Amino acid sequence: MVNTLAVPDVKRSLKFSTLVSKEKEFIIRPTRGLRTICKAADVFHAGIDSDFTEYKTDVRSRATSKMEVQIFEQIHNGKLAELFADFGQKLDDICFTQDQIISFVESYDKMISRNGWGTLLLFKVHSCHYVAAVSRNDNGVLVYMFRLFPVGHTLLARDDHRIVIPQL
Repeated sequence: MVNTLAVPDVKRSLKFSTLVSKEKEFIIRPTRGLRTICKAADVFHAGIDSDFTEYKTDVRSRATSKMEVQIFEQIHNGKLAELFADFGQKLDDICFTQDQIISFVESYDKMISRNGWGTLLLFKVHSCHYVAAVSRNDNGVLVYMFRLFPVGHTLLARDDHRIVIPQL
């Protein structure tokens, strides 16, 4: 699948989100690319959506260096495609590996939103883009949900979704 989303210049104000990680540096440690979300029940205690298995995303990835990330909070209603296109980057340039997503959750679980679909991280398996939606339940235990990218549902800003992308 070729990225055909029209992307605006990232230097301008974003339409759908605002940066919330200005005051602190968020770093994902280097990964070996060996861990997959399907097998990370020790991190996602409350469950892993069966779509990860059904869509055959249990695929290891490449090793990665440490990576600084930015965390945004949704401020206007929008579809997933709009939220990610708003950053003005090619989709492949703002994807994480599954191992990086697991590492982010392990390191920054307090940054995981409790509302709506929670905290959104883009990843790619084979030639398809997916969004990992990580949230917490009432007990503060991590819950993991999967949504195929792009999803036609509108995400409501009142749900305080967070969007994590590599440092631009």
